[in-house]
Amino acid sequence: MVRKVQELKLRLMSVDSLRVIKNFYTYEELSRLVGLPKSLLCRYVKGDILPLTSRAIKITKIASNILVEIIEKKLRMSRRGVIDIYSIAYDPYILRLAAYYAFLCFNDIEVDRVLTAAVNGIPLAVMISQTFDTKLAVALKAREVGDMKYLEAQYFSPSPPMFISLYLPETAVEEGEKVLIVDDLLRTGRTLNALMKLVQDAGAETIGVFALISLGSEWKNIIPQTLKRIVVVKSIDIG
Repeated sequence: MVRKVQELKLRLMSVDSLRVIKNFYTYEELSRLVGLPKSLLCRYVKGDILPLTSRAIKITKIASNILVEIIEKKLRMSRRGVIDIYSIAYDPYILRLAAYYAFLCFNDIEVDRVLTAAVNGIPLAVMISQTFDTKLAVALKAREVGDMKYLEAQYFSPSPPMFISLYLPETAVEEGEKVLIVDDLLRTGRTLNALMKLVQDAGAETIGVFALISLGSEWKNIIPQTLKRIVVVKSIDIG
């Protein structure tokens, strides 16, 4: 029964992926990209029929490649290497396609909770959490007023030189849970490392990382060898 539900979700996601892509391409262009007749794509988009699971997987994979193109078109970087992440991290079309791609990449393993850090990673994490129909946790940059107890992870930021803390409510992640960490941008890996430490301190397990964009490869140095599944939608090399 669970497998049938997963397959149905994939089929529905593939159709919604086509609907999203239709905002950027004509049916003729979409036909060339997906390799299916325009008439069939039109029936999918209108909801008249659903693709079979194998075709749905193919469509979702192609949609992930188109997602990269959409991100590349919207990507803006200053001369100092600063990315304008806002226009990407808050774009509903990008978020939907990214969430479906995350589901395609991680639906074969158990995900109990999605974790991200405030602020820009929240929209993507919410979308992925909804897609997986699982719980969500957000690590905050400041403690909230009240009696709530927090787990804390600290990292050093060299520019300007200062220590930064992330705070996770003690009840936000339960012991034994399998956690998917979601982020909008991977650069140094310091935030990612802090999130993994919070998961460990909660007695849970990080089973994977999903990010919209990575800049350079410095972040890879903090990834433990035990973490086998890391998915980045768009990787940007820097000199």
